[in-house]
Amino acid sequence: MRIVVVSFHHEPWDTGIFSNNGIDPIQCRYLLLKSRIHYRAGFQPLARATICCDGHGVTTSRNDHLHYEALRRPIYPLDDNVLS
Repeated sequence: MRIVVVSFHHEPWDTGIFSNNGIDPIQCRYLLLKSRIHYRAGFQPLARATICCDGHGVTTSRNDHLHYEALRRPIYPLDDNVLS
């Protein structure tokens, strides 16, 4: 097991986060990333499957789980077919 930790916020847009640290991601059986969405373009070609995890609180990606007060509706991304 090899772990890469960065000292500042950086989204893993491509496999360079691994290859620049001496890890060939194609040779890895598993890759774990902490990223919201930005990883998809760079890593989807390597993946047989993707498992998305969701945190609790204001960092959730599930907007339907949040409680809103005084919100004008419809509003993107909570409602479908919203025109800007």
